[in-house]
Amino acid sequence: MATHLALQAMHQATDLALGFRTEDFLLNHCSILPPGVGQHLSTQSEECKADWDLARNAFPELDRMAYYYAWFLISSKGINYVPKSKGGAHGSLEMEIILLPILDSFDLSDSGCAVVDDGDIFRVETTQACRQDDELHLSTKILSQGNDALLVDFGISPPDDANDILSFDDLFGEALTPEQLQKLSLGGEKIRYTLHPQGKRSIDTKRRIRLLFPENYVANELQLLEKIRDQVHRKRTELEKLQSLDGRMFAILESRWQQYQNRLKEAITIREALKPKDNIEECGIGLSSGVAAQDTWHCSND
Repeated sequence: MATHLALQAMHQATDLALGFRTEDFLLNHCSILPPGVGQHLSTQSEECKADWDLARNAFPELDRMAYYYAWFLISSKGINYVPKSKGGAHGSLEMEIILLPILDSFDLSDSGCAVVDDGDIFRVETTQACRQDDELHLSTKILSQGNDALLVDFGISPPDDANDILSFDDLFGEALTPEQLQKLSLGGEKIRYTLHPQGKRSIDTKRRIRLLFPENYVANELQLLEKIRDQVHRKRTELEKLQSLDGRMFAILESRWQQYQNRLKEAITIREALKPKDNIEECGIGLSSGVAAQDTWHCSND
């Protein structure tokens, strides 16, 4: 009975977050996911499998699908946080998941309430003045690590915002030749390419591009971005051809892909605006005054 209910619940369209975790979706549809979404889902699925291996050894009578359902249900209803006793840094390896049932009463918003850890209790705290009868929202920023994670964990896709960093890692790797991949490996670099809002990039991303293209930097990166853009177009075409996806799941993936495509367009526009004389040494590798103003630096790691 538990297995039947778990399978039934996992295939219902009423919970998009769980819908992404069905075995059918994981086996057949991962190729049409935006890169950051696929990476987060893959990581989470590996974590779930590792936990399942431990659980089934301790409790042989456990049903796998019922366990998977419960595991993903908790991950889609909880809040990621690090206890103050462990440093309290979001994104830390010490991150835990907490369940606060009252939070189900809140809708989500970009600028909603914060959840404050007071040690023994958690306090929901408004971040702006409220009047009687105002609806309170919970900030999406405390729920997950970025908008790709929000899509996987909670089945929502917020509008593009100033904190939304998009990962093009998989498409970046596919756009490179074997020789270029080897050059990154020999240079001790990961196959990563991220874009900040307005098409801007971090120091790490720029360093990788400079390693790949020591000459004709601008033109070569522009060609690379155009290849990635073509890949995004093909992925969206594949998504549109799928008849088996629930309508809301299709809509949320289509919305996220559009954000990826818009970000690429911004990055390509920046590259196209640069003149050949701007193809120079840059910040962190020898800054020159000829760098275009719109191609500013972000010093965070990607």
